[in-house]
Amino acid sequence: MNEITSVNIAGWLACAAFLIWMVNGVLGLVDRFKPRPSTEEVRLEAAKNFVTQEQFEHREQMASDSRKTMYAKIDSIRMELSQEIRAVNARVDELSAEVRAVPATVVRLISEARKM
Repeated sequence: MNEITSVNIAGWLACAAFLIWMVNGVLGLVDRFKPRPSTEEVRLEAAKNFVTQEQFEHREQMASDSRKTMYAKIDSIRMELSQEIRAVNARVDELSAEVRAVPATVVRLISEARKM
């Protein structure tokens, strides 16, 4: 009875594995019922731990400046485009007037050719 055999060792290892499996299951069950912080709290905690307030404000100022610069560029591009669109519309109106005048010119040229 007091001899250590491979069956005894296998039995003890099986018991230890079963015990570890049970403890893991109980700990997982306990974790499910623990209150969890909201996503916003996690984000705020991460920001507090990894970025100082001065760094955050500096980055926010840089982002704000970048946005202002970007919006200014967009506005200037819009102004340029609106001027170009006006120029194109004016040219289209000129060409449209010329195209409308073509039939009258053709008729005049044909009638002059017949007279010759």
